[in-house]
Amino acid sequence: DGDREARLILVAHGDNIIGYVNRCPHARAPLDWVGGKFFDPSGAYLRCALHGALFRPDDGHCLSGPCAGDALWAFPVKVVGQYVVADKRDTS
Repeated sequence: DGDREARLILVAHGDNIIGYVNRCPHARAPLDWVGGKFFDPSGAYLRCALHGALFRPDDGHCLSGPCAGDALWAFPVKVVGQYVVADKRDTS
């Protein structure tokens, strides 16, 4: 929002790379509130370290926790050569 800085995370899922704003939709805390860990112990879901909400990595949909039914904020990215860059085509 506005001029604030946003930290992003990149998730490799299958052949896709998906960008998400590193904030839980519930309390807006960083997902890795504890030491850079983004996934639950199984490695299947992104997890908010603050309240334990679980998110599908392919679409950011929250499956459980205080924000169930909500989703992470996606950030459009694309692969250009060996780099992942912002994709300005989708700015809605």
